[in-house]
Amino acid sequence: MDKLAKHHSGSATTSNRLAKRTGELVRALQKGGRVTETPTLADVKGEVFLPSKYRIHEFGGSIRPQKGGYVFVPLPAALKSDGTPKHRNPRQWHGTFIAESKKGNLLLFQRQGPKLIPLYALKPRVSVKRRLGLGAGIRRGVPAFADRAFEALLNEIFQNES
Repeated sequence: MDKLAKHHSGSATTSNRLAKRTGELVRALQKGGRVTETPTLADVKGEVFLPSKYRIHEFGGSIRPQKGGYVFVPLPAALKSDGTPKHRNPRQWHGTFIAESKKGNLLLFQRQGPKLIPLYALKPRVSVKRRLGLGAGIRRGVPAFADRAFEALLNEIFQNES
């Protein structure tokens, strides 16, 4: 889990890596895995908890609007330097209107004097590719976990021999 948190702590989102923005995903990854210690090896249990808002990044899929007909995708002008939105939702912006761009896309613009600033693209749905890699990371970590468990078992056996 720590390796995944480190992997997704960069400054840019790519096709297989999520940028660290608020740090919430990194904290969720660091706290999300739990292995319960038990008296016997057969009873060892592990679980991974990932908040539902990050599952789309693990499995991929489409984001559809919850209300209304469009998903509002923030453009650079609507984001802070860390990549998080300046406002919780598009309705909190003043002096805005929706218009079609020259390429036929619907955009939410803000009028600032004579300038028009594009804030959001409106899409009927947004496709997200899988890129978190939690399941694959856990599968890669199983041999190391098995080695550590076997080593602990052997240490316990030989410690009681003395």
